[in-house]
Amino acid sequence: MADVEFAPNDIVKPFENDCGEPMVFWQKRGEPFAVLLHHDLDWYPVRIQEPMLRFWPIPSIGGTILNEAEAHWLMGCFKSTEWWRRPVE
Repeated sequence: MADVEFAPNDIVKPFENDCGEPMVFWQKRGEPFAVLLHHDLDWYPVRIQEPMLRFWPIPSIGGTILNEAEAHWLMGCFKSTEWWRRPVE
């Protein structure tokens, strides 16, 4: 869909919202950002970081509007992969 290749040690977390639209959170080892692949963005890879995530007044990440479930899912993805973003020694 996005014409990307995941490495065996990448963290890849899929999600499907209540409208059946799929999205993927992709974290490479040691990268300070993750990548969001989203059906609504035509699968264009968008670099994202936790400080970009907003819940109010409208859930969003960067310029991408999310629904509440998507925003909470992304927060969970960021929190569960923080250790994977640390620089590789």
